[in-house]
Amino acid sequence: MQNHRRHGRGKFLFSDGSFYQGYWKNDIPYGFGRLIRVNGDYYEGMCQNFKANGKGTFKDFKGQYTYKGDWIEDKKNG
Repeated sequence: MQNHRRHGRGKFLFSDGSFYQGYWKNDIPYGFGRLIRVNGDYYEGMCQNFKANGKGTFKDFKGQYTYKGDWIEDKKNG
């Protein structure tokens, strides 16, 4: 915490059981992190405001689909 805001490394648990683990800047997830959905889908890479933004890797929970590349606002780009 810095000035009553999350700053640095930490975790956030969503009400549906999904969670974010990574870095925070001014109370917003920012930088490298992991988003793990309750269904097991997994994203690891650059994040901004709980969204994939930058370089990262997505894997579905069954391991049948993987995308590694660029992201903008949670959408594959490239």
